[in-house]
Amino acid sequence: EQLCINFTNERLQQLFNQHMFREEQEEYRREQIPWDGVDFGLDLQPCIDLLDKVVLDVLEDQCLFPLATDKTYVEQIAKKLEGSPLFKLQAPNSLAFAIRHYAGPVQYHAGGWIDRNRDPLNDNLTGLLAASTRQIVADLWGDTALSVANVRGGSMRTIGRVYKEQLAGLMNVLKAATPHFVRCIIPNLQKRPGMLTRPLILDQLRCNG
Repeated sequence: EQLCINFTNERLQQLFNQHMFREEQEEYRREQIPWDGVDFGLDLQPCIDLLDKVVLDVLEDQCLFPLATDKTYVEQIAKKLEGSPLFKLQAPNSLAFAIRHYAGPVQYHAGGWIDRNRDPLNDNLTGLLAASTRQIVADLWGDTALSVANVRGGSMRTIGRVYKEQLAGLMNVLKAATPHFVRCIIPNLQKRPGMLTRPLILDQLRCNG
């Protein structure tokens, strides 16, 4: 889902801001330049909390209820986010809504989200693949077979839950490493060679620090 991609981008942008600006502030301290420390990563925290603790968590909760629908899901997040400047419901009783990300607002449509998040798999198929004599196949499907077993045991591991676990693992690895960044700039939205859209480039440079 585009939502998961954008949430990952928010977390990575926060890591970038914290890392790059922290290094800059440490250089100021080494040169004894008067400076009040600022946590630039906090600028993204409201959007990260909105996605993590409301949009994704409510989706998890709704997947536990057999009668839940995409409509009840959107109603729940709209109720929790009423008055938030980062969230906008496109119309009453609509499945469409917008979230203001770090790089700008993004439109979403929640049609089919609950079914896709549940992602039911046949336990016989996953068990067969997890028991494969080819180690690479067994490794790829081992966690999936365990997830299906957990569902039968009453602990559903949805796509959203697995995604959040994987993202948390990725962030822990990145925070423990010495990251290097490549800044990519989109010259224009028409994908034409030799064409530079200055406002678009300027916005990206501002977002990249």
